[in-house]
Amino acid sequence: MAELALGVAGIVPLIGGAIKAYKEVKRKLKLFRHRSKETKKLQKVLRIQRQVFANECRLWLKFVIEDDDIAADMVSDADHDGWRGPDLDASLRSRLHENYDTWHDITAEISQSISTLEADIMNLEERTKAKSGKLKNIVRKGQEGVKVALNAATLEKTLDKLRSSNNELKGLREQVVETHRVQGEVQMNLALVCRNHTREMLKSTLVQLEVRSQNLEWIEPKLPGQLSSTQEDGSASHKRLKVVRFAETAVQTRVQSNDGLAHVSSGQSTAYESCDLGLSKDICKELTRQLNAKCLGHLDVHSDEAFRHSFYPAKDSFCKGALHSPSTSQKVVAMDEVLDDSSRDFFSTLDRLRLARSLVTAVLKFHSTPWLSEFWRLRDLAFFKAHQSEEVSEALRTLHLRVEVTQHQLYSMEDVQASSDSLAPSQISEDERLFCGIDNSTLHSLGVALLQIGRWTRVEPEDVLKVRKLALRASSLGPRYHEITQKCLRCDFGYGSDLTKPRLQEAVYENVIGALETMISSLELADD
Repeated sequence: MAELALGVAGIVPLIGGAIKAYKEVKRKLKLFRHRSKETKKLQKVLRIQRQVFANECRLWLKFVIEDDDIAADMVSDADHDGWRGPDLDASLRSRLHENYDTWHDITAEISQSISTLEADIMNLEERTKAKSGKLKNIVRKGQEGVKVALNAATLEKTLDKLRSSNNELKGLREQVVETHRVQGEVQMNLALVCRNHTREMLKSTLVQLEVRSQNLEWIEPKLPGQLSSTQEDGSASHKRLKVVRFAETAVQTRVQSNDGLAHVSSGQSTAYESCDLGLSKDICKELTRQLNAKCLGHLDVHSDEAFRHSFYPAKDSFCKGALHSPSTSQKVVAMDEVLDDSSRDFFSTLDRLRLARSLVTAVLKFHSTPWLSEFWRLRDLAFFKAHQSEEVSEALRTLHLRVEVTQHQLYSMEDVQASSDSLAPSQISEDERLFCGIDNSTLHSLGVALLQIGRWTRVEPEDVLKVRKLALRASSLGPRYHEITQKCLRCDFGYGSDLTKPRLQEAVYENVIGALETMISSLELADD
């Protein structure tokens, strides 16, 4: 039987062992394929599942190997030199982060299923030989014993488990890719609102820029066909390149300065040498005076993961009419300011559902970043409004989160704060969270925001009793909306309370965003 060293953690014994076992099972089944429909069916299922597994292995290897030809060669040959690379497993751990353990468990299940199938076939082979002494003669005679053995419930169960594990492996990879896409390829607007020392907003200049955010611990890209080193000077682990392009929801960052107002839209840009804007006495002036430069400079912000935000001249307009000209009077409206009867008619049911969808999307994108605090409020979001008659759909395209960074605070993530309206920390203690059943503060805050949109009234996340009472009432947006609000408040998705886990993120996406999109689609069809 092929060696499957499942007790040894790592990519080589898992993938390499599974590849060998697939080949061994395929070889043994050839002895039975001529006279048994069951063996033909089994052979077909295994061929399909083997190809699915091979495709998945190739796609997973692309996370750490640039050259697809090398990845393909490794998948087709379990003895390929690439499997013996000392950095392979460590590189995969570095790229997958919290997803690595889940990937390892699923791959181990696949290897175990293949091993079980191989053992079953070997057992069948031994029993067949015991009957006649010559396996080929027995097969030629078309004995019923082979059929009976291959119809066993245990074999069907193993095949079902193999299919399920391959589907789980595919689903996890798609989630990882989607997470990377959300972090790296989604367009958003990033507005830098510059204020002077008296905290008055200055409006002398308005420009559009592009911003690229990279993880400081692993900025240099990997070489084609070569694995990135997982250690620097024998110790520090490299982390994957993060390029953040934001969409639908934006981050509005107020930077203390003397003059200038810069509106920054994110996008991909080529890396250039740049100056450290954190050392500048006037960041806004630096961002607006050299618009023809290839790179205007960068800001380094440090937390558990340090990021470098590099600014470039805008190649295209990302605002799409949201900000028309420097002379246009743009009013910043906090979301909780519109929660009154006077503005109820301004937001239709469809607008409110779209707003709710944008909020959930923002939480999934920003929950693991310093831009969104653990306990956040609806007032932490705002949009630009040019005039009273502006369409809600147009105004909501400028929806953004607000955080505040002063120039001398750029080097400590503790100084990246929420907007001035929400600087006060939450008064909810750990005991109160346990007593009130708040399993996840971020999702609780999302539930409160959805509750406010559904009831069109103000309520604070820390006023848990009022939140619970309000949540018991029927929602004006319907029972489905009421259900997803309750799920967020109680973190009731069936996958624990850790939002950094991909399976909980997927559950939130499917149960909340999926439900909202269905409701939105129904109303859009009705309007047509």
